[in-house]
Amino acid sequence: MCSIQVTSYGTHGTSGVNAVDYFLSSTYVEPLFHSSVNSTVDYFLSSTYVEPANGQDYYIERLFTLNAMPTYQNRLAEPTTPVSRDEFNLPANGAIYFCPHRTSKYHPSFDPILKAIAERDPDGHFVLLIGRDEKGRKLLYERLKQNLGETIYQRIHFYPVFSFEKYCRLLSLATCILDSPVYSGGLTSFDAFSYNIPEVTLSGSLHVQNFATGIYRRMGLGQLPCFSVNDYIDLVVRLGTESEFRLSVSREIEANHHKIFGSPEVLEEHTRFFESVCTEFTQ
Repeated sequence: MCSIQVTSYGTHGTSGVNAVDYFLSSTYVEPLFHSSVNSTVDYFLSSTYVEPANGQDYYIERLFTLNAMPTYQNRLAEPTTPVSRDEFNLPANGAIYFCPHRTSKYHPSFDPILKAIAERDPDGHFVLLIGRDEKGRKLLYERLKQNLGETIYQRIHFYPVFSFEKYCRLLSLATCILDSPVYSGGLTSFDAFSYNIPEVTLSGSLHVQNFATGIYRRMGLGQLPCFSVNDYIDLVVRLGTESEFRLSVSREIEANHHKIFGSPEVLEEHTRFFESVCTEFTQ
């Protein structure tokens, strides 16, 4: 009897351990797929996108891509009672740019992006979730104040960890979600799309940078991920200041989110993978 070790979604990249046989990913998440296991998948590529190396090059393990998203998700329920900005002491007017990330995701490269958005949309406000790491919070406060300036810093609303129900209520108020440029949202992306809220994400050459991109691709909305910082900023500002444009994007998400929630293909593809590798190792 032999054992097969597999890692997948949630580890955010290779384990770096030679004893692990497979990394189970998705054709939608990997920026470029070359493997003897599956056929090549054509991806949406913009003129500013730089094609990365062979996807297998990023893994110690043997890369296997599912023809579905790598995780099964159910859509979040709508809040049971009406939600208002007053509930969270948010300004009555202006876009709400929500960054629902843990502290470690706020990479310094995010700061100039936030500053550019704030300068182009002087009425917009930013909502950041802050975790339990007190030292990390203080460092983030100091860094943002220094890099964004006092005036813009005053437009950032920090919230601590609270119940999932309250998180969902706050999320439902967002104009759009701002993804970290170096570490894409995963579960938070599914959360946003549950409420038809657009998420602005910057695609990269690594698995960990493409969770939200992959979800957009699965929905057939491959035009929405950004491939440059300027495109990212432009899209955020359009969503925040052009209500008709934002509504059209939300409607596109609503029309296609059935492809990412409760998808039987996810279960079928996992079954296909495990049957395939078990057959291979027993022959």
